[in-house]
Amino acid sequence: MSTEAQGAKPRHLHRLAHPFKRRGEGVQAKPTREAAPTGTTHQNTLYGIEGRPSIRSAEGEIKSEHESYIEFLTKASTPIPDLSSISGLPYEDQNPTVRTYVNQTYKEYLIEKDKNTYERKPIEPSARPIRRIIEIRSGKEFILDEPEPVSYREYMLHSGRKYIPIYYGEVLNTSEKEYITQTYKEYLIWEIDHFDKPEARDYLKGVNRLNSSIEQHLKGDTAPPIIAEGKIMSGIEYWDYVLEKREREKQEAIDRGEFPDIYHSMPLVQENLHFDETKPLTPDQGRERNRSIVMALRGQFVTEVKKADIDLIAENIRSDIWNGSSTLTELRPAVAGKITIKQDGTIINRLRSGLALSYPSLDEHGKLTTKPDRKQTLSMGIGYFGEEDEANIITEAQGTIPPEDLKKGIKAYFVERTFVDVVTQKKKTYRTIIPFAYANSRLTFYEHLADSAIYLDPRKFVPRRQVRRYHKPTQAAA
Repeated sequence: MSTEAQGAKPRHLHRLAHPFKRRGEGVQAKPTREAAPTGTTHQNTLYGIEGRPSIRSAEGEIKSEHESYIEFLTKASTPIPDLSSISGLPYEDQNPTVRTYVNQTYKEYLIEKDKNTYERKPIEPSARPIRRIIEIRSGKEFILDEPEPVSYREYMLHSGRKYIPIYYGEVLNTSEKEYITQTYKEYLIWEIDHFDKPEARDYLKGVNRLNSSIEQHLKGDTAPPIIAEGKIMSGIEYWDYVLEKREREKQEAIDRGEFPDIYHSMPLVQENLHFDETKPLTPDQGRERNRSIVMALRGQFVTEVKKADIDLIAENIRSDIWNGSSTLTELRPAVAGKITIKQDGTIINRLRSGLALSYPSLDEHGKLTTKPDRKQTLSMGIGYFGEEDEANIITEAQGTIPPEDLKKGIKAYFVERTFVDVVTQKKKTYRTIIPFAYANSRLTFYEHLADSAIYLDPRKFVPRRQVRRYHKPTQAAA
């Protein structure tokens, strides 16, 4: 059994439809951690579990969640638990004594952190920061400004009382449950009196509404501590850990030959993978593995196409070589072929990826037609080609490619022009393949592409008067 991935558009290839939109060329780059204010690091962040700020030292240094937790225990003269005994284990397999101790001391740590980092704001509606909301009434939108709501945590800290976080699914002891039930009920009544509309107050103060809100709150408002690699981690720290772990696992899979080497250029000849047959996968696991491999290979195609400046060249053909025909032409991703992955790791790669410039042709009556099968098209890009395409390889490279390489699939540039013969009205397609292994393959590709672009110049096939009258049909975004 084999898994076939049809040559659908790669996830990132749509970026090539906007060739000049690269970083530093009119498009704002995605913010990175390197752009963070001085004083932050990849491991240390201003935010911890549930968005709580991390504790700063007196010197202003931002500490990791684990460092802050250990410092809290040390100051309280509380024993430091052996987190390695429960790190990475499923909840039911963790040592219950250690887990209970960590949960309790971490909750005390959160209470202390909340108290020390609480940003005091006025809680009266008239003094609260304003937020803008959109309300729909009778089908019409109304923009309203209203005071920012006050959370139970903020209400408790503002009043100087102890705020107790509740882990999701936690069973509270009797005293904690009674304390939280009473204070949360007070908070709800205060919130209704200060923030709800007068006509709704009596209804909202109903016993059922209050009890329902209290029961919902008692189900939890805080995630239990995250423990990995023997450390307590904040949410963003664990996110970084997961990403690093995934990258490490991917590199290990590459080293074992189970995953394509996405950190280097695609090989000149398609390479097979080596799956561990001692670890059989379920059909779903096999499909998921193959899907990730196909997506990685597609991503390599996108990288190679941009590395060869094919996106920039396509735009240059459209704006300069085909000058005056931009209203007539379309620039779209061009993806065809498929990738097949067999159970033994054999990869049959016949995917080709790049860009296509197209414009309508004249029908038998001399009028422009927008039918897809009647378009004049110039496609360019990179792909893998096999024995079935041997005749399309450039003459200079004929006979230089070993038959066994052709069977596996060779990496090559391609130029493909499709047009409708003005005399016979028949569609013709010519494909030129320039193997990467051929000397000066890139220069040869550019030369063939230039010849094809000049040959398919719309001004040769479409009278100027028809170009001026032509209006592109409205199409959905790719």
